[in-house]
Amino acid sequence: MDIPLFLRDAWWDAVAPDAWEVWVFDEADGQAFFLFLPGRKAFLRYVVPPQLTPFQGFYLLSGGTAFAEKCQHRLLERLRAMRLSLFEMNVAPGMVFSLFEGAGYRRTSRVTYRLYGLADTRSLWKGIAYKKKSEIRKGERLQLALSDTLTPDDFYALMERDHGRVWFPPELLRRLCDRFLPGQGELLAAVDPQGRCLAAALLVWDDSTVYYLCCATPREHRRTGASAWLIWQALQRYGGRGFSCFDFEGNMVKSIAFSYRRFGAVPASFDQWRRLTFLGHIARGVKRIF
Repeated sequence: MDIPLFLRDAWWDAVAPDAWEVWVFDEADGQAFFLFLPGRKAFLRYVVPPQLTPFQGFYLLSGGTAFAEKCQHRLLERLRAMRLSLFEMNVAPGMVFSLFEGAGYRRTSRVTYRLYGLADTRSLWKGIAYKKKSEIRKGERLQLALSDTLTPDDFYALMERDHGRVWFPPELLRRLCDRFLPGQGELLAAVDPQGRCLAAALLVWDDSTVYYLCCATPREHRRTGASAWLIWQALQRYGGRGFSCFDFEGNMVKSIAFSYRRFGAVPASFDQWRRLTFLGHIARGVKRIF
């Protein structure tokens, strides 16, 4: 079975070394596992997603609905025994957690955006909106070149120029690059004839899907079309390697989601499950612990 990249032990070793745990459900009627990152601050225990890990938690390897529900019952019992103040989990698209809602967990529907049929470049181009095509052509007029030699530190510095304060530490990026580049990931950059990096992105992949994990476009280059040009180059690059899906690792920010849809990407929904106790609410109100 093609286990998604973000549910593989190699990924968790990179994003949460020596900190993650796994519960395995291996029985005659099916197999499943639950990956999670436990933590503790003061007297509060919690389970939250690791950084740069879009979905996590439970994954059904084999078995039917009855086995999945049995696993969920056992999972709820174990989580209850942990006496968590906060639980948060983004479930991989297609995984259903019907029993959690009746156990005090709150479900929020979230969306990522995906492009399929990467091998058909002509159809991909046809599906891109006119304004997005104009951005790509604008980048082409700058005679940009695609580079895969950007270092993790250079990419992180580029993200700081784009976002200001980056939401994850540089050592996390270095660990990911050390483990997955070049075999299961790349740092791609759009470079102009003067050698300036106008846009860059970290992409990783599993057996069938390429994930546009994070990107950077310095503010002074946002109107150059370099970002759109880079994505178009990536679509052609990975389509030629046999990948069937390009996942933008969707964003709930409307302007970013709109930009992804202009590439012809379609929404793929997944669930976020969350439970915050009364004690957790109080701690969060007094101090930003979570």
